[in-house]
Amino acid sequence: MLLLPQYAASDVFLAAGNWIGTKNHTLSVAGGEDEQTAEPLYCIVVGTISAEKAYLGKHGKFSPKFTDDAQKAKIQFTVTCPNDPDFGPDFDKAIVAFEKHQRVISKTSLQLYFLLKEGGDAMRMNFGLFEPKVSRFQLNR
Repeated sequence: MLLLPQYAASDVFLAAGNWIGTKNHTLSVAGGEDEQTAEPLYCIVVGTISAEKAYLGKHGKFSPKFTDDAQKAKIQFTVTCPNDPDFGPDFDKAIVAFEKHQRVISKTSLQLYFLLKEGGDAMRMNFGLFEPKVSRFQLNR
């Protein structure tokens, strides 16, 4: 896996993509210089899901501009260093790579939301629970 550019612990991961600003986000991309010619860069990290740091709720939507819509609910979990002699050091290398990325894209100096330092290095992941589905059928009412 160390030869894959997507593997966060590889020596080539940092050079595998570049950062571009999109309308609402900063996105790591492979190839291309803009949204039309670039593809999102996906990465591989091997870690352990922390059993005591999983949350379910409306994470990341604390602004009063956003409604309390259940469709925006997310699951949040924390990835920690695996207890494995091969992947443990790789996790530490991935943390260093992500720290470099975070310094480049961060809009403030806080940098508190993705990489966690409390009780050892960890990564906080958020994923939406719901995704909109488009009906294949037109219903006539």
